[in-house]
Amino acid sequence: MFLPQEFIHRLEQGAFGRIVQVAAVALLIAAVAVTYDLRAFKNLSTAEGMDAAQLARNLAAGRGYTTYNISPLSIHLVKSKQAERIKEQESAKVAVAPQQLMDQAKLRNNHPDLANPPLYPYLLSLYLRAVNPDYTIGRNFERSGPDMVIAIFNQLLLGLAALLVFLLARKLFDPVVAWTAMLLFVASGLFWKISSSGQSTMLLLVIFLALLWTLAAFERGIQSGDWSNARQTLVAAAIGLLVGLGFLTRYAFGFVIIPVVVFLMLYSGTRRFATVLTTLIVFTIVITPWIQRNLRVSGEPFGTASYAVFESTDKFPADEIPRSLEVDTRSFVFQDYIRKFKNNLPDILQKELPTLGGTWMTAFFFVGLMVVFRSSTLNRFRGFLLMVLALFIVVQALGRTQLSEDSPVINTENLLVLLAPAVIIFGVSFFFTLLEQWNVPEFGFRVILTTMFGALISLPLIFMLLSRTYSVAYPPYFPPVIQITSGWLRENEQMMSDIPWAVAWYGDRQCVLWTRNPGDDFYQIYDYDKPINALYLSPKALDQHLLSQLLKGAGAAWGRPFLVDVIARQEIPKQFPLKYAPPRGFWPQNTEATYYDPSEEKPEQLFLTDRIRW
Repeated sequence: MFLPQEFIHRLEQGAFGRIVQVAAVALLIAAVAVTYDLRAFKNLSTAEGMDAAQLARNLAAGRGYTTYNISPLSIHLVKSKQAERIKEQESAKVAVAPQQLMDQAKLRNNHPDLANPPLYPYLLSLYLRAVNPDYTIGRNFERSGPDMVIAIFNQLLLGLAALLVFLLARKLFDPVVAWTAMLLFVASGLFWKISSSGQSTMLLLVIFLALLWTLAAFERGIQSGDWSNARQTLVAAAIGLLVGLGFLTRYAFGFVIIPVVVFLMLYSGTRRFATVLTTLIVFTIVITPWIQRNLRVSGEPFGTASYAVFESTDKFPADEIPRSLEVDTRSFVFQDYIRKFKNNLPDILQKELPTLGGTWMTAFFFVGLMVVFRSSTLNRFRGFLLMVLALFIVVQALGRTQLSEDSPVINTENLLVLLAPAVIIFGVSFFFTLLEQWNVPEFGFRVILTTMFGALISLPLIFMLLSRTYSVAYPPYFPPVIQITSGWLRENEQMMSDIPWAVAWYGDRQCVLWTRNPGDDFYQIYDYDKPINALYLSPKALDQHLLSQLLKGAGAAWGRPFLVDVIARQEIPKQFPLKYAPPRGFWPQNTEATYYDPSEEKPEQLFLTDRIRW
């Protein structure tokens, strides 16, 4: 007979109770997600997010691992590799078709992507294929439907990350710390912003949390002495697999194999060498096929990412390398690496590290370093986190590029944010340690203090949800203009722009990143690779300081005299092949084809094409 007391007991402590708790947390996350999407959602606003989105759409459409967001650097790498292959064939006296000898790197609509590791785009492509969103921008544009679809995908990953935070905290501490840490993770506004950015960070966070949980379980299993050799080998293989999957999500994450190997060497017991060897073998097996693909296509193991260490330096300032058709890094010496590290380190230590995770929970974590735990597992695990922290600081400082300047904190170069959940867990444990030392006798008062603590941590998200955010990320991205102007081009034509990732995503057209100058580099692509049918420049390029950027800075080659003549004098250089501009801003004369009032113009944008297309 089923008694009410038994039902209450199951509700509070049994398996049914755990189901109710999980369901309650899931509903909480769903409620925050819906509120965030309605009030604080912002369309994709980063180059990495739009780049991954357009790549995933190409995969979903059956176009293969090809990109519409093409950089001159990518063109250079593909052409150099193809020229090298032709020379090898000629030296081997292999017959090569004359057409193959000529224009080997023509920019067809199947230019291979060399910027993104494959895991996130492939998973996102499966999701887009299942959802099949409408990519047409409607008349009453405010929120981009596909952008929202991608945000929901990453919010699902955020929910999975929250579950892993709970499991990791429960593995290391008690249920109170686990529940509190998970709720504070969900209440962090930074992770909701990351989830709506379209970047691969949420997937990488899930992989990293799974790796941390596996390492914690491995250390405890070895310490207990209950694990068999087969089980130890299997978990070591899982560790190598997770690090490999992280590498296939973001190349810089591959460096985590270093502290992982150190951790396994120290705490694997008598079979440490077999354990480390198993992890390294599995890691190598996972990453090798993709590295071979990059070498086959571009000659670089990480594609264009191989040049990140040279970017944003004195010799290669701003985004000069991605916009270059020829790159010679032989003049880069060891002192240049040191100089870049020293230049970027202060910002990381002064701005990014203290606000890790978007809250001041970092203070609890670092103060808690002075606490020695009774559990050796906690001390060892915290030591591993400190090794990873030091590694991420070095890698992030050396790998910093213009992407970090364009979108501080929310960018794929931010590795420190991956440590935020672990920081929250140890910060919460230190808070409860202090609470115990205060000898607060009443249970209700302890709950009040804990609630106040959580509320303070959650204030950024609370204010974010209470305010109303304009979802269009303008400047510089205005999707209606991008889609209309891209629609004037045929599918096999291409554009050049300062925001090619946005043209590729919203316009679904092949677009080349604007070259370093409108002269030789521009004509090398126009004449020898594939004609450029249109030029679109957004406020990112036009809304700059006249003297320090357009006339003397990184944009000086275009700003002087090209943009000055076109914008100030309304004169297009005689030799420039793109001479036509829409007569009334960007809106066609036929009002039936517009989404907005045709009189509305965006004068801070520039569109030139080779013929009248509207």
